[in-house]
Amino acid sequence: KVHNDVWMLHLKPILQGNKPPTWERLSAKGKGCAPNDRAGTASISYKGRMLVFGGVKDNEEAHHKLKSVFFNDLFAFDMERFKWYPMRANNKAAGKGKGRRRKKEDET
Repeated sequence: KVHNDVWMLHLKPILQGNKPPTWERLSAKGKGCAPNDRAGTASISYKGRMLVFGGVKDNEEAHHKLKSVFFNDLFAFDMERFKWYPMRANNKAAGKGKGRRRKKEDET
């Protein structure tokens, strides 16, 4: 079974005293363009947003055969507005910079 619920852990009670952190269940899908149901995502919290990458959804077919769909997408969940946004990775910087320069074949 694949779950689509989202939970937020509030750590401020720890900073404000000796209170335990609290959990808040957010809307199952939230507002905006939420990712479809999946498992095995990678996520991180960054600047008030939760970034969610990839994942997999397994569909069971006849004779217990699994057909897996792997995702290569990125979503951001704004934790103040409780809204999902699809993201696009910018690949313009790939290959640029001060990395090592490869020698040409005639430079050996």
